[in-house]
Amino acid sequence: KTTMTKGIARGLGVRDEVTSPTYTIASEYEGRLPFRHVDAYRLRSAAEFEDAGAELWLAPDGVCVVEWADQIMEIIPEDAIIIRIEYGANEDERIYDIENFCNDIKAI
Repeated sequence: KTTMTKGIARGLGVRDEVTSPTYTIASEYEGRLPFRHVDAYRLRSAAEFEDAGAELWLAPDGVCVVEWADQIMEIIPEDAIIIRIEYGANEDERIYDIENFCNDIKAI
């Protein structure tokens, strides 16, 4: 998840090192657009995320990557691109399921 997030950040021109915000919940970086990286793993509910500043993190003026978004799906915008990552048959294989992007592309 974090490796993919680093690639998205690089594509947006973020020069800072992107790390997983596991303990801080969210980090923000400067690039061509504001880039926000959220880790919802430690959140107990969407309400807890809303209290922590969801409106700012999910603002439409930038890009927000949310790891463990299943914890807070009820507040993820309907037009969000959802990428689910699963392990493949081999240890280094990943399967990506992408929704809401170019008519629901499924990619491996």
